[in-house]
Order: sequence, then C-alpha cells, then structure tokens
Amino acid sequence: MLLFFFLDYLNKFTMTNAPKWEEIFKIETQLEGEKINDFKKRMAKKYNTTFGNIASKYHRYVTVKNSPKKFDESIPVAHHLPKSDTKEKNIIDIEGKKILGLFDIHIPYHDIKALHLAIDKGVKENCDTILLGGDYIDCYEISSFEKDRTKRSFRSEIQLTKQFFSFLRFKFPKAKIYAKMGNHEERYERYIRKNASALDGIEDFELCNLLGFDKFGIELIQGKQLARINSLAVVHGHEFGKSTFSPVNVARGLYMRAKSSAICGHSHQTSEHTEKDINGKLTTCWSVGCLSELNPEYAPFAKYNHGFCIITKRGSDGFNVQNFRIHEGKIL
Repeated sequence: MLLFFFLDYLNKFTMTNAPKWEEIFKIETQLEGEKINDFKKRMAKKYNTTFGNIASKYHRYVTVKNSPKKFDESIPVAHHLPKSDTKEKNIIDIEGKKILGLFDIHIPYHDIKALHLAIDKGVKENCDTILLGGDYIDCYEISSFEKDRTKRSFRSEIQLTKQFFSFLRFKFPKAKIYAKMGNHEERYERYIRKNASALDGIEDFELCNLLGFDKFGIELIQGKQLARINSLAVVHGHEFGKSTFSPVNVARGLYMRAKSSAICGHSHQTSEHTEKDINGKLTTCWSVGCLSELNPEYAPFAKYNHGFCIITKRGSDGFNVQNFRIHEGKIL
C-alpha cells in the first residue's frame, strides 16, 4: 500500500516538475563555436535525460518556432458549403434511324475519292443522319507543331470546310447532321485562349459560328461531350488521353477504357474488339478508318486506312454497326 502511494506521488511529481522544453530552449543556446550535437549532449547531461530525447524535443521546438500555428480569427464561420463549378454530365442522343459516320476528314487534307465513296454509300443506303465524328477540319496553321508556311492558311481551311458542308447538305437535304469536335477542332479553342483570350467566350468567334453551323443546319457536339446512338457510345477518341489507343488493336484500347459498346475515330484505323462477360453478355467496340491522306509528312509510315461506318438503330436500345474499309478505290 505504501509502495502504491509512493509511486503515485513520484508520477505526479515528475509530471509537475517535467522540464518545459520550449522555455528551456529559449534560454539555453549554443555556445560560440559549439556544434549542434555537442549542444544536445550538454543539455542531456544538464537535465539528466537522453541524447535522443533532447534531439526530439529540440527538433520539435525548432519546427514550431519556424512554423508557428496561427488561427486567422478574421475568417467568418460558414454555414453552407462553397459554390461548386462541377458541371453535370450531358449526353447527346443522336436522332435518326440510319447514321452515316464520317471520321477524320482533316480538310484540306481529305481524300476526295474515299470521301466520295463514303458519301455515295450513305445516299444509296438512305441514311437519314450524318455524324461527323471529329477532325473534319485540320486547323494546320494554328496548331502548336512546327509548320511549313507554304501550307494552306486557316482562312482557306474555313472556306473549304464550308464548301464541304454545302456539298454534304446538297447530298442529304433532309438529313440531321451532327458535328463532334475532335482534337484538331480543339486546336482553335486553345489558340484563342492562348493568343486572343479577350475573344474567348464571344459567340461570333466560336468555331461552329465561323463554319456556319446554323446556316447548314448542323448540331454541335462538344469535344469532351459523350454522344449515343441508342446504347452505343460515340467518342472521337482523344477524350481518354494520348496513350489510350496504343495497343495493336485500337478497338481493344477503347474497350479497356469504355467497358461498354463504343465507337471512335482518331487513330485512322479500322478495327473491332468483342468480349463476353460471365453472364454471356457481348460488348463490342469499333474504331473507324479516316477519310484523309494516309501518309502525311508527320507520319509517312503510319498504319492508317480509309474507312467509314453506317450505324442502324434496332428498337429503342439496340444497334447494328457496319464498319467499312476502303482500299484501292473500293469499299470492302
């Protein structure tokens, strides 16, 4: 019993008489020429403690001294969360029964023969909707890459793209036309933000207005906006980043990201990938060939091929994809 009271007294005595290190280190300082470790050893001996304890306490003291914690009493107490700039996901449901998909035309570097074949096939199949799946204009002059000044100007690209829209409307006078922005159309947006930020947000300077979307009856689908044809997701392909479609099979790269039936362009290659889950459900992804030159200067040995697609809706949720290749002037 006496031992218990003695230990309790000793514990209270130790707590009440424990050194206040912050006060000690305000008084105790290094002597002239004394190294920091020698100072810590001297303190440990003087205050009858270990070197490690002194090192820990001194480190904490220096940290608090250099970075004191302060509470800004001027900050008012908030009774609600701050306003969020998060935008709701908006998905465009593409109308029509039979959709002609044209990806990566890259005007003025389009292939006239391949483009004619795709459009004529759409007319023959009575397509009632046209989907321009991105990169319909190249925006060469305003790109961030090194440029050959003898190439076409952006102004001429605008005029040639309008001519293409006029031809498309001539061929499909009653069709619904959608144009999704790809990474090449987004070159224009980046150029404005970087070089003419005062014009950013002014409607007259938006690319869709420069290209006369209203005049040609074209509905805009933004670059990072998802579109659907029933349950088939439609993307350009740049939405997932640069490394998404690096595998041999582009469609498999799309599947690995989308995990849902989807179709894209961007890689200028025709491919298909199908997987079946444990319940037997099939999921298929497609990549569509381009309608531009196959061996551009920046990629003279690319594995590009010409192609287009026709997507037919089945019921309220189903679809059928015909993913056509074009080779040596023939649709395969």
